[in-house]
Amino acid sequence: MTTAFLGAILTTTTTKNIPAAIVAAVVPLGLPPSSLPAFIPALLAKNMAALGQIPGVTPQILGAAVGGVEKGLAQSLRILWLAIVPFAVIGAVATCFLQKEVTMTSHIDAPMEHVEEKDAHGSTLA
Repeated sequence: MTTAFLGAILTTTTTKNIPAAIVAAVVPLGLPPSSLPAFIPALLAKNMAALGQIPGVTPQILGAAVGGVEKGLAQSLRILWLAIVPFAVIGAVATCFLQKEVTMTSHIDAPMEHVEEKDAHGSTLA
């Protein structure tokens, strides 16, 4: 359940944050806004052939776009981390209330004093 919850958060935030960070990084450098609908999917798919056909794409814009992907992912992971914190705190507090169970004691379940030693043929050794 927790995995689905965290997966949903990560999917939702990356779907929103990564494209927004890409737009914020490349539009000021001169990529026409009309190129964005083709540029973002091609960048995320790492389709260099498609990126080369989009008008206005330069190596500088590609570098800034990759930085935008990193920034958007970092923002999404920050939100994911904040979502995990309450579960970690609850788990840490809950461990304070666990009972200590002693499993190693001085009691011997099968003492060796009363066991007769036998040889390989099953005869009792003296």
